Amino acid sequence: MKRLLFIFCVLTVLSKAQTCGNLNVETGNLSGWTLTNGFNTNTSTMAGCCSTPGSSVAIVVSTPLTAGYFGVLPHSPYGGTKILQIGDSALNIYATKATYSFVVTGNTFQYAVASIALNPANHICSSQSYNAVVLKNNTGTIFYTNQMVPATNTGTCTAGGSVFTNTVSNNNTYGCWSTFSVNIGAYISQNISVEVSAVNCTGAGHWIYCYFDGVCTAVTPTIMACGLTTGIKESSSNNSNISVWPNPAKDNVNISLNATNDTELFIYDLVGKLVMYKKDLQNENSISIRNLNQGLYFYNIVENNRSIKTGKIIKE
Repeated sequence: MKRLLFIFCVLTVLSKAQTCGNLNVETGNLSGWTLTNGFNTNTSTMAGCCSTPGSSVAIVVSTPLTAGYFGVLPHSPYGGTKILQIGDSALNIYATKATYSFVVTGNTFQYAVASIALNPANHICSSQSYNAVVLKNNTGTIFYTNQMVPATNTGTCTAGGSVFTNTVSNNNTYGCWSTFSVNIGAYISQNISVEVSAVNCTGAGHWIYCYFDGVCTAVTPTIMACGLTTGIKESSSNNSNISVWPNPAKDNVNISLNATNDTELFIYDLVGKLVMYKKDLQNENSISIRNLNQGLYFYNIVENNRSIKTGKIIKE
């Protein structure tokens, strides 16, 4: 496929633009993206993020994604199997930004974001952790901002845009896939930039990170059920005392464990859709999977809101 090069002259500065093909990172790498880092000095003004080149906390990951803090994140609402992860769970005031520039060829830019943060409790708005998606024109002027902040224990701080608060559990705040659409028709044939950032709080005590996917065409998003709403946190305790068999299985899956009064089973398909849920598991359980289609599934056994065993089962 031929690569087209468009050159714009803005205030005597030449800037190269590219097609928006890897905006969705389906290549499996960050080709075309520019990474920078910085620090959060003021959430309300988004000051401090991000002018220093490079970052080690922006990567491409595959979906469905099983992560320790929230269970299973399904595929992007726009399809594909690759998404961009920005940020991590390190306790610092670190901020990272990923920037992608492209020439506008249509009227619509759409994107999806999923977020997770260590609950910031009593932070004022200027100190919050946040994620942000910013669009700039070819002179570097911002024409769209969506700053996403976590809900707090004492209320909601709407510092600059959306709030994610699907679940507040295990001292974490979650937001499953949310979709957004921006009319960029005024910039046809011009170069614009998309900036996606994850910025920890100013006090270094609360981290945040997000997952991002974007498309340059008008498509109808499909949002799958998300494991985020269970508020689970991964734990390796008691794994050796839990048995799940047979595997592969045709009619029933047996589960043996030392159950409590609050032990649950979640089963997800390959796109992260919750297909089965069982509560109040006993020490010995026989779970019927007759109604499931043949294929691979992910299971998560949760005890008192803490994941105690995860794995895969094959339905014959």
